[in-house]
Amino acid sequence: MNYRSVFLSDIHLGNRWCHTDQLTSFLSELSCDRLYLLGDVFEGWNRKNSARWNLRRHPLMRRVIKMSRASKIQYITGNHDAFLDEFSGLTFDGVEILKESLHQTLDGRKLLLVHGDEFDIINQYRKHLAKIGHTAYQATMNINSGLESLFSYRKNTGKQLFVANYIKDKVKDFVQKISDFDNSIRKTVKDRETDGIICGHIHRPEIRLIGDASYYNCGDWLNSCSALVEHFDGSFEILRWNNGPETLFTS
Repeated sequence: MNYRSVFLSDIHLGNRWCHTDQLTSFLSELSCDRLYLLGDVFEGWNRKNSARWNLRRHPLMRRVIKMSRASKIQYITGNHDAFLDEFSGLTFDGVEILKESLHQTLDGRKLLLVHGDEFDIINQYRKHLAKIGHTAYQATMNINSGLESLFSYRKNTGKQLFVANYIKDKVKDFVQKISDFDNSIRKTVKDRETDGIICGHIHRPEIRLIGDASYYNCGDWLNSCSALVEHFDGSFEILRWNNGPETLFTS
């Protein structure tokens, strides 16, 4: 699979629910001119994890570093890997670390690249509540796994139960509403004189217009196992990877 640009976010390496096998499979099939990692690549809210993470240690990051020989790679830090903010502006093994960036599409549009926590009022001003929510989400994932085991659901259907997903989606809906998410996107695009935004954070893959602004969300690698890709004809697509590509959204 060859793309002009690929955007990934919310991988959460170090989190037990990260689908590393799926991501490894995806990266092994991938070639692209540009690869953007839009934050929360590492699970840094566990202090033991954040103390030992580095760009070279994890096998998946070694794969990314290898890709840098042929691809331009930028790593935009998020709220879970903010421990890397001090390295913003530096390049390690071909991977440039930044707080934000700009991507110019094939048709000439300028898209702002950020993680997306900037638009989450709880994360910005009530970080203790955000961490409580993170802990609660981990608990629902444990419950989800227990129910799957109890009823042999995944074994019989090949699919996941979505108890945790349902709770997470309701929480994300609430956060988006109280954060006035859409208006924040619209205002940022206008203030920065760009044509749209590509981000993560919400863990919900999506392509849509917010007013005149193009909004793209990559999804995550805890549940959706999704990536945003730009083709060489200028079109965008969100892929879900389940040992092979499945189209979720196109534009």
